[in-house]
Amino acid sequence: MAGGANSSIIYSSKYYRLGGFMLILLAALAFGLNILLIPVWGIDGAAMATAISVTVFALSRYLIIYKGFKLQPYDNKMFRILLLIIFGMLLNFILPSTQSAILNIAYRTIIILGVYLFGTYYWKIVPEFHKHVPGLK
Repeated sequence: MAGGANSSIIYSSKYYRLGGFMLILLAALAFGLNILLIPVWGIDGAAMATAISVTVFALSRYLIIYKGFKLQPYDNKMFRILLLIIFGMLLNFILPSTQSAILNIAYRTIIILGVYLFGTYYWKIVPEFHKHVPGLK
């Protein structure tokens, strides 16, 4: 989602042929990786093939936008958000499980949401957060 507009920009520009070629390359890469990885890892291999293909496609779109248009769609806030996501995932893995699924969902949600909100507030990722929430000015 972070690079969602990249395809629209590429396909509406003089680089549309390169975008089409990349799309064909994406299909070929996904097909080839599925052929290689599914026999080895089963459904996990299919997931890995998809992840690799989508990552390569997103990086290639980013490079076209960066080199062709001299645009940089990401800033340091994006990397801070990525750090918050990784930290939240790691926190989810180390939090102990309870016998109750509902209790598990509730306490994990509260803790991880608190981490995200604190990180968003502390790093000033969303300026509106400080502007519209009373008592945080």
